[in-house]
Amino acid sequence: MNPPDLSPDAVARCLDGLRAIRPTLAEALEPFREADLAGSLDPLLTDVPRRIDPGLSDGRPLATFILGCGRGLVTKAVVNGLRLTQANSLAIVVEPDARRLLASLAVDDWRDALEDARIRFAIGKDLEAAIGEALPEHPNAIIEIGLQPGVGLINGDASNRVPDIRRALGTTVERAMAAISTACRDQAQERERGDRPPSLPTGRWRILSVVQTRTSALKHLGPAIIDAANRTGHEGITQVLDRDGAPFTRSLATTVALRSNADLVVGFLEPGATTIPWRRDYPSLVVVSSNPALLPIDRYSWTERDLVVVTESSFTEPYRRLGLNPLVRPLATFTHPAELVEERATSIAPCDVLVVGTLPPAAERRTDLGADEREAVRRLSTRLVERPEISLDAVCAEHGIATTTDGWSSFHLALAYEATRRKRIAVVVALVDAGFSVRVHGDEGWREALAEANAESVFEGWLSEGLDQAAAFRSAGVVVNINSFATPGSLNMRSFAVPAAGGVLISDDRPALREAFEVGREVAAFKTITELPKVVADLLANDDARDAMADAGRARVALDHSWDAWWAWAEQALRARFPAAGDRS
Repeated sequence: MNPPDLSPDAVARCLDGLRAIRPTLAEALEPFREADLAGSLDPLLTDVPRRIDPGLSDGRPLATFILGCGRGLVTKAVVNGLRLTQANSLAIVVEPDARRLLASLAVDDWRDALEDARIRFAIGKDLEAAIGEALPEHPNAIIEIGLQPGVGLINGDASNRVPDIRRALGTTVERAMAAISTACRDQAQERERGDRPPSLPTGRWRILSVVQTRTSALKHLGPAIIDAANRTGHEGITQVLDRDGAPFTRSLATTVALRSNADLVVGFLEPGATTIPWRRDYPSLVVVSSNPALLPIDRYSWTERDLVVVTESSFTEPYRRLGLNPLVRPLATFTHPAELVEERATSIAPCDVLVVGTLPPAAERRTDLGADEREAVRRLSTRLVERPEISLDAVCAEHGIATTTDGWSSFHLALAYEATRRKRIAVVVALVDAGFSVRVHGDEGWREALAEANAESVFEGWLSEGLDQAAAFRSAGVVVNINSFATPGSLNMRSFAVPAAGGVLISDDRPALREAFEVGREVAAFKTITELPKVVADLLANDDARDAMADAGRARVALDHSWDAWWAWAEQALRARFPAAGDRS
């Protein structure tokens, strides 16, 4: 067998080709163009599997650090795993000896790895700097290894080199973790003022919101509130952490929180102490838009620093039992400039009825319920859909199913989700059967559900929030929205977003709708699915009535339900709860 070609011409060809697809990597290796690469190649490993799948942490793919470049076989196996699992993750080849990587690139097949943007290269003896250059979108990725379990480490090289790389990486991580710990301690000492109660400055605040996304609505709450605060002169930043997406969320949250040096934290569902745990001086505004029965709130570390705001009054009692005094305020929405919405709307194909929303999973997929309970959920959910005047609690009580001391049981929640699912599907099917042109946007659960009902043609996939969704609301004849049975005392965000966009909202009728809008003038409502087609037909037949309702609904949102109005209320409540030290009586 001929020896590998590591001649200057071969290395030059390698670097020239590399520059076209990985210019940054080529630049890092360019100083070794004339180096003697003899002896730099590692032996070929013989026991590398064809495919190495990324590990999982909390259901999401780990980042994989490959220790040593070897001959590229381990990296190629990781690439195969990423492609076959379609994982939204990253793999970082850590190679302190740049000559070894250059030698392997010159003689081995790295094409798959080089063409996959999820594969990064951390090259050089300064591992902290190398990893930072490989992952520029993450402000301090090296500490993720110390925070664990956000990453996985695997051998990419012959075993006699890996221990040295592991030791070097471990030392680097320890040094970075010590620096973070020192910075956290210094910030805590600087900010804390003895035993004084939490307070806010009299003027501008530094505000931080770190959002661990659970739903698409939650993903947009943080930026919306912070943007409203910024418009009043505060200094706020938001960091959205996608729990189902890329790794490095813990290190990103820690770094952003440390850099913000916030006066106030805006959080969701959980106490503010989870955002900046090394400090005990800052107040937090905690917005709760989900049923507390869904959350282990009794296991969270609530303190006097938390001002809890729930979106409906029925959510207050569980928090009161924990010694908190929650306030009640419905959600709000962002109002895009009318001319932008109108311009975008002209490019969207019109339809009679638009439905936007997600479908909860079917009851039969619940593993926390027995077969008899799942059957009862299916039966009772049909009753809820057909008889909207009967509450979920009443239906359960009729069948001897009582609430627990903590509120709703798993059965109640399963019933609420199943009823929501069935009603949303039934509404779409009824409108299609009535002959309207219907368009549905939402999660993939709709595809299967509508296929079973022979209405699959109306489903058109996900529609991103923001201007695109607002334009769709504006372009449709009417928008039908069905709120969740799991939050019977409140409205979802679409209830406000539709009129904010100048769309005509037809909502399921509930007291919260009538508290927020003047039904019949600003929005329309329906009680039963049977009557819905007539409500739709009457509005579609009267352009003047629809235009008047759209104008009135948008004006009402701007006055009472915009995020600017919401923040004005919240700031007043915060200043009352956490007055500046000199303002206390």
